Amino acid sequence: MEQSRGESANFGRLIEQRLAELNLYLQDARNDAGAFEIDIAKIKLDIWMKEAKTKKELAEHEVAAYGALKSDLIDLESQLYDKMETGEKASDELSARLAQLSSRLDSFEKETNDLNTEI
Repeated sequence: MEQSRGESANFGRLIEQRLAELNLYLQDARNDAGAFEIDIAKIKLDIWMKEAKTKKELAEHEVAAYGALKSDLIDLESQLYDKMETGEKASDELSARLAQLSSRLDSFEKETNDLNTEI
């Protein structure tokens, strides 16, 4: 009977030892799972950082392109106003010339009428 008690005490210690090993294994597994989750979070963070950097660079490019486009439009607007001013000057000159020609035509018609009357 003592052998049976000794065997059962050994068996109890063996079970306790196996449970302790199992607890260590489970603790290591939990630690590994936690480390795995941390690694996944780090990878996701890296992806988000790269996306943010790319979006920032794209936005900076868009701002630069917008600035260049705005500058070009301002230059074109200036050219348009210059052309409009030139056109208005030409129109004023043509109106003045037309007035002169109209005055000369009136004078010519008067002279023609006077000559017809004399004839």
